[in-house]
Amino acid sequence: MFTYILILLICILLSTIISRFIPSLSVPIVQIAIGSLIAIIHSEFSIELDPHTFLVMFIAPLLFRDGKNADKRSLWKQRRNILLMALALVIATVILVGFIINKLIPSISLPSAFALAAALSPTDYVAVSLLSKKISLPRKVLHLIEGEGLMNDASGLVSFKFALAAALTGTFSLFDATISFFMVSIGGIIAGLVLEHILIKFELWIRSLGMEDITVEILLQILTPFIIYLLSEEVFKVSGILAVVVAGMVYSLSSRKLKLKNARLNAVSENTWSVLAYVLNGLIFIIVGLQLPNIIKIAFYEATINNFEAIIDVLLITLALLTLRYLWVLFMYRFGDNACKTEEKSVKFHAALLTSLSGVRGAVTLATVLSIPLTLENGEPFPERTLILFLSVGVILTTLLITTFILPLFANKNIPKETDYLQIMNKAQIKVWANTINKLKLEIDNKKYINMIISEYKYRIHQLKRGNSYYKNWNRSSKEEKKWMLICFKKEIENTRKMLQENKIDESTAYFYEKSVRNKIKLMSSVEGFR
Repeated sequence: MFTYILILLICILLSTIISRFIPSLSVPIVQIAIGSLIAIIHSEFSIELDPHTFLVMFIAPLLFRDGKNADKRSLWKQRRNILLMALALVIATVILVGFIINKLIPSISLPSAFALAAALSPTDYVAVSLLSKKISLPRKVLHLIEGEGLMNDASGLVSFKFALAAALTGTFSLFDATISFFMVSIGGIIAGLVLEHILIKFELWIRSLGMEDITVEILLQILTPFIIYLLSEEVFKVSGILAVVVAGMVYSLSSRKLKLKNARLNAVSENTWSVLAYVLNGLIFIIVGLQLPNIIKIAFYEATINNFEAIIDVLLITLALLTLRYLWVLFMYRFGDNACKTEEKSVKFHAALLTSLSGVRGAVTLATVLSIPLTLENGEPFPERTLILFLSVGVILTTLLITTFILPLFANKNIPKETDYLQIMNKAQIKVWANTINKLKLEIDNKKYINMIISEYKYRIHQLKRGNSYYKNWNRSSKEEKKWMLICFKKEIENTRKMLQENKIDESTAYFYEKSVRNKIKLMSSVEGFR
């Protein structure tokens, strides 16, 4: 097992290097290709992908981190659209695509077709987040995709559970399924809120014992998603996926109230989670690649499967998924979103197209279909299980290829030249600092420190305009100077919010800029002797 783990870690590093030399290939595709190559060369190199263990080990910590780092303001602003995508679109996909699959392949029963459609309904947030680093997507589209990816795993898995139960038993109650669906979803949200608050209280209790240790706090952070997921799924029988996402958001919002939150802890926490997420992301796609050759081999040698027709079915199912997604988003933008009603039609069509092409399927889909049992409750083999696995693998690969090679062709169209986020932040800083200078001149009478601070702001603006983002900090030798610095930081936050209300800077930039200023305030507050 140690050798396997070592090989997988080397492969993760190798995939990153290859992606650097071949930028057109996304990291997930490279990692899937490496995993498939290992499985072909060394057939005994296999890792059993138990769906429950997979969700606990990989998906839970990644979604907790993403929930913790998510732009809450943007998600809340698009809460209606996100719910329509993560909940209503999943249900529509299960029903409509399920009927299409049943019509295309009559040998797949309607309940089994619904189960396959449910497995294909969640988009892969991990893949999209990795691809978004190389593709210039509009921020509104990106935030919608991120919010959808954080929530639709739960709705897809719950839908799959009920559809699979109907396929196994031959009975289905729409009323019972609907009630159970909302109970599991709402229960997951409540479980995440309650359990995370309990863990935060536990963290504070540890500190009250004098154990103010960064290592202990980071370890507790890492254990949090596993604890919450397992308790939610095994004890409370609710959605563990929704629980860890909500827990991540609660932790992020509550972290401001934790007394020991300082710059060092923030840095160690972010670096630790960054490395952990990097490894887990790589392991996910390499493990997916390890599964593919065996699934494809079994399907191609299955006497009852026509290989050419199966490939055509994969393309038609993918087309159905993307078309439904496109029409859904277009309808949502044209008639449901008040912010989009004033936009031109071309902008709406373009945003709907980008959102549709970003709907890549991935590891959660594969883990879900692999959980289909080999036999029915009466002991007979599960009908067309091999074909269902093959169709799932085909859709995963097709959507990954579309997102890698076709999406960038449309994503770069009509995108403003100002795509460098650092450049956007620098321009926002210049605007905020210029407004802060005017505010200080009008509202503060202390000429000694204000003149010093204004000179520093002007120096920083000059540096940024020259393209130099590095600048020296002003002297913080006395408490008096620190007090005036704190006043200035608060003025910056006020100006940031005012400029956001006046639409002079976008919401995401305002969020991250205010967050950086608050981190500076935390750093100052952590200095001994200053409060």
